[in-house]
Amino acid sequence: MINPTTHATGDRGWSVRRIGPTTGPASPTIVWLHGLGELATTFAPITAAAALAHCAHLLIDLPGHGGARALEDAGAAAWASPPSIDATAALLATWLAPAAPVVVIGHSLGGVIATALAARAPEVVAQVIDVDGNVALPDCTYSSQIAGYALADYVAHGHAEVSARLAAHADPIIAGYGQRLATAAPAQLWRYSVDLVAWSRDEDSARRRAALTVPLTYVAGHPGGASPRSRALLAEAAVPTIEVSPAGHWPFLDQPATFAVRVAGLVAGD
Repeated sequence: MINPTTHATGDRGWSVRRIGPTTGPASPTIVWLHGLGELATTFAPITAAAALAHCAHLLIDLPGHGGARALEDAGAAAWASPPSIDATAALLATWLAPAAPVVVIGHSLGGVIATALAARAPEVVAQVIDVDGNVALPDCTYSSQIAGYALADYVAHGHAEVSARLAAHADPIIAGYGQRLATAAPAQLWRYSVDLVAWSRDEDSARRRAALTVPLTYVAGHPGGASPRSRALLAEAAVPTIEVSPAGHWPFLDQPATFAVRVAGLVAGD
C-alpha cells in the first residue's frame, strides 16, 4: 500500500513523497518520474501550482537516486542490482497497481520509463505526459557521455568527471543538474544511460509511443529541448505534441507557470 504521508518514505525499496489531497474522483493521482541523475524534489514547485492543487502527487526517486539510493545503501531496496529501464517499469507496474489508474508524468529518462510502463501495464496508467523523453540519439546529451565509459571506468572516475564538468557550466540550470547528478549511484546511472542510448539509436521509440493503448502527449521544451530529429520522428508517428516556450530540456524549471497550466489541461482532458 502506498504510504499517504507528506514526507519522503520508503515502501518496498521506493522512496516516495506524497503531496496533495486524498485520492478520489475529484483528485486524480499524478505520478512524477524524474530524469537521469535527477531528484524527485525537482518537481515539488510544480506540484504546488494552483492549477494542480486539486491533484494528489506521488514524487518518486528512481533506483539509485535521492532517497532510493539511501534505502539501497541501508539494504532496504527491492532490487539486488541496478535495474534496467524495462525492469524499472516492471517494478513500478507492481508497486503502483493499488493506486491505479494514475497519470504518469515522466521527464527525460522518466518519460522513457513511463512509456515502457504504459506498454507493459496499460491498466495501471490512465495517460502518459512525456516531457522531453529521449526519442533520437541527439537527445542523449548526458547519457551518451556516461555510456561512453566502460562501467568500471565510470564508477572509478567517470562519474566524478562528468558531474564536475556539468556543475561548472555557466548555465545555472545545467550547473544545478551537475550537482544533483553527483548524488546518484554511478552504476545505476551507467545502466540507465546505456539503455537510453540503445532506446534512441534505432529511432523506433516514436512509433512505440504512438502504439500505446493509453493516451500519450509529448511536451517539448522549445527551442532547447527535444532535438529537431526527435520532433520530426514524433510528427511522422503522429504523436500528439505540445511546446512550452521559451524553454530548454527542463521546461518545468524554465516556464513553471505555463508548464503547470498545460499539464492541468492534459490531466483534465482539455
